[in-house]
Amino acid sequence: MNRISKILLAAAVATAVGFAPQTQAATKTGTFIVSASVAKACSTVTATGVDLGVYDPTGTGDKTGTSTIAIKCVKGTDYTIGLTSANSWSLKGPGASDLIAYKIYQPGGVIDWTASTLAVAAVTNSAAINYTATVKATQGQDVSVGAYSDTVTVTVTY
Repeated sequence: MNRISKILLAAAVATAVGFAPQTQAATKTGTFIVSASVAKACSTVTATGVDLGVYDPTGTGDKTGTSTIAIKCVKGTDYTIGLTSANSWSLKGPGASDLIAYKIYQPGGVIDWTASTLAVAAVTNSAAINYTATVKATQGQDVSVGAYSDTVTVTVTY
């Protein structure tokens, strides 16, 4: 085969291949779901201490102070805030009978927090929310000289 014949043969093969019917690629598609869930949760509960100052067993009126209770929950979480006292809502002093009774009031100062919980509807964001607790001890309770205290536990139920 001479050189021109080879060139013509190569051109014919190239032309035949170029005009050969093209096969179309077939495709199929599928889908899958990506999902997650967010659970109700509260991650931060803090409260500031309350110092009622010098208590006067011969005085009248209330000794008051406030605590700021901060609670941080996931957006959409509803919860209740309950308080419990280590000494049955009394500041315990040096003697067994040295007790100064007190109450804690929910924000607004009217509802007795020592008797009921505070219900909070689903929060609209996950930022910490502060609640003011007002502590009141009526002066005039017959107690001895000394230091008095109680431990209050804040419980968030969601």
